[in-house]
Amino acid sequence: MELEERFKIVHEVSSITHAHPRALIGCDYYVQYGIELLNGKSKEEAYFLTNEIIKKFFEDKPEFREELKNYHRILEGKVWNLDEKDIISHGYVVYTLEGALWSFINEDNFKDAVLRAVNLGHDTDTFGAVTGGLAGLYYGYESIPGEWLNALAKKEEMENLLEKFYRFLTK
Repeated sequence: MELEERFKIVHEVSSITHAHPRALIGCDYYVQYGIELLNGKSKEEAYFLTNEIIKKFFEDKPEFREELKNYHRILEGKVWNLDEKDIISHGYVVYTLEGALWSFINEDNFKDAVLRAVNLGHDTDTFGAVTGGLAGLYYGYESIPGEWLNALAKKEEMENLLEKFYRFLTK
């Protein structure tokens, strides 16, 4: 699927609840980073490649270009080198993406990445979910602690949705 088409779909889905260009960029970044992980890139390779793709894609789109400045800590550096005290764990889209990337890249397994994110405090459900999405893509379903999976409501429905999403991403 072409990048333009993929991001159009991401925008349509995101816009149900988060239609601001800043939120749309965050969603595009998250999906693109996830695709790079699924394509076998290391965490850091996926990070740098996603940064380049996002910057290039939005550079000639005036309604988004100014919004990219809000992502400067991600796009211009190595977010995993930030000190924990510099990670802001509120639900604002930029902070959520920074915190999820920071938590995910700084750990070497699903459980520790999610716990790192949740232990940042404040918007713990959002941070845990976003980080868990990345960690799940990278480490695989088997890496999710069994006791966490067994506690899920509607587990089978979620597994079916995840399978459909995976097929969509890997077309």
